[in-house]
Amino acid sequence: MIIATSLIASVHARDVGRYNVEELTGEDSDPNKKPFTITAIEQQRGSLRIWIQPQYGGISGVARQMSRLQAQVSDAEGAESVTLLLNKAVDCKDNGTVYLGYSAEIPSTCEIVKTQYYLLAPVTLKQGRDLGFSVDPDYLWLIEEK
Repeated sequence: MIIATSLIASVHARDVGRYNVEELTGEDSDPNKKPFTITAIEQQRGSLRIWIQPQYGGISGVARQMSRLQAQVSDAEGAESVTLLLNKAVDCKDNGTVYLGYSAEIPSTCEIVKTQYYLLAPVTLKQGRDLGFSVDPDYLWLIEEK
C-alpha cells in the first residue's frame, strides 16, 4: 500500500460483514475528529458501496474532506489509484430507496423516511486485493476480504 499517514497512534480493527476493516489514526491526529466510520460494505455490480456514519462535522464535514481523500486498490502486482464518490441512499415513504450522488436533489415525490451515506468505489475485492484510502496524514482506512 503506497498510501501513508503520519506515525500511527491507534488502530481499530473489526469485521464488517465479509470484510476486515482497519481504521488508523495518525500520531498527531485527534481520533474524535475522524470524519466517518465504516458501518457496512456491499459488493454491487463491479463496485463497492462503503456505508459510512458521519462523525466529526457531520455529512458536510465528510463532503469537505472528499477533496483530500486518496484511494488505492492494491494486490501482489502493484497499486492503482481509484476515485471514491460520496453518495446517498434516501428511503422514501411510498417510493422505496433512491440512490443519488451527494449533491443531487431528492425527487419532489419522495417523503423522506431516512437518508444514509456511502462511498462508491469502482473496484471489486478478493483474497489478496485490498482497498485503502486516507485523509492524509490524519486517518487511514484499509479494507480486505476475509
